[in-house]
Amino acid sequence: MQPHAKIGALIELVTAVDAGDRPADDVIRAYFAARRYAGSKDRAEIIERLYAFVRRRGALVEHLVANAAPVSPRTLVVALLRHLGLTADAIAQAYSGAVHAPTPLGESERRALSVDPGRPVSRAARLGVPQWFLEALEASGVTDVDALCEALQREAPVDLRVNVAATTREAFVDRLVALDLAAELTPWSPWGVRLAGRRPLPPELARVGLFEPQDEGSQLVALAVDAQPGDRVLDLCAGAGGKTLAVAAVLRGSGQVVATDVSAARLEHLVPRLRSAGAGNVTLRAIDGVGDPWLATQAHGFDRVLVDAPCSGTGTWRRHPEARWRLDPSELDALTATQLALLLAAASLVRPGGLVIYATCSVLPQENECVVAAALDRVPTLRLVDAAVPAALRRDDGSVALRPDRHGTDGFYVSVLKRES
Repeated sequence: MQPHAKIGALIELVTAVDAGDRPADDVIRAYFAARRYAGSKDRAEIIERLYAFVRRRGALVEHLVANAAPVSPRTLVVALLRHLGLTADAIAQAYSGAVHAPTPLGESERRALSVDPGRPVSRAARLGVPQWFLEALEASGVTDVDALCEALQREAPVDLRVNVAATTREAFVDRLVALDLAAELTPWSPWGVRLAGRRPLPPELARVGLFEPQDEGSQLVALAVDAQPGDRVLDLCAGAGGKTLAVAAVLRGSGQVVATDVSAARLEHLVPRLRSAGAGNVTLRAIDGVGDPWLATQAHGFDRVLVDAPCSGTGTWRRHPEARWRLDPSELDALTATQLALLLAAASLVRPGGLVIYATCSVLPQENECVVAAALDRVPTLRLVDAAVPAALRRDDGSVALRPDRHGTDGFYVSVLKRES
């Protein structure tokens, strides 16, 4: 592809990512699936620039505003290219209107050419997060805010969860090494393997159910379920089913895992993965929220109830950097209301002596500690106990708050609540 054509493609991708609600990875896959003429090196360059845009968006907007330039995908790409070292003349020439090239810059758009990459920006823009997020962390008493935000800017590693019902992670690493793929054991999860780099894995390894891609933090949530042989476990918000598969592997065919979700389609996508992993002890059930009649028939019927609650996803911004610019802080009140409703429902579904595991992939205390505190106020038979994870990860109250800057995982929160008689 010619340089101007790559800039044109970048503008199209920025437009799709900036205005849409699909993950950037999905947008990229669909875009290049329809443009197979793009070579691998061209695709790699365009994708690298796209993610540079996503991570620097705050600073790019501030620079455009400072130059009185309109904020649009076309000018955002101009500002990005200036940040990446291209000269104003080279950028202006690329916006030529030739075949596959962007149309010439208008008078107001040309102001973007004067962007100075060295111009100071706000603290939030420098850290690559929205201003409201920075303020929310500081108001909640979160420590080392800058370190957390900087870690959320960095690319996440590739973590895999080894299916311990089929193999050991040491044996799996040996198989990877034999395929000339470097990997190491994750430091916290007893099931995790971390790849060195992003080389694709042979598809036959996935087909035989030896592993699932899963961040180490997510694996630790499943570990905290502490499922025991013969347990009946409910994954109340199963979603894509990663934690369902992890718990089923631990039970090794004993007991039962019931995975519920409000989306029947999401559960249906889990079926082939369950089959591949040999997880025959999992039952899938679509429900109509916490008021579903079936749930009412299950009162006190589970040894463990996992509430992997829908949340802001702020802890996964390393993997989904575009999400930081899409999240509206006004949505948080509705999310926390849903989270509390799910936690209260779980308290009615677990047997006396059983455990409720509450988890989010958020680093915001209002979705984590505050929700748990509200549930403890409402249900006096619940009490916090130590999460079944490495002791070094637990806080004084037994909960876990994972952070990429401290633990090398995505941001996850886990609390385990025991229901007393």
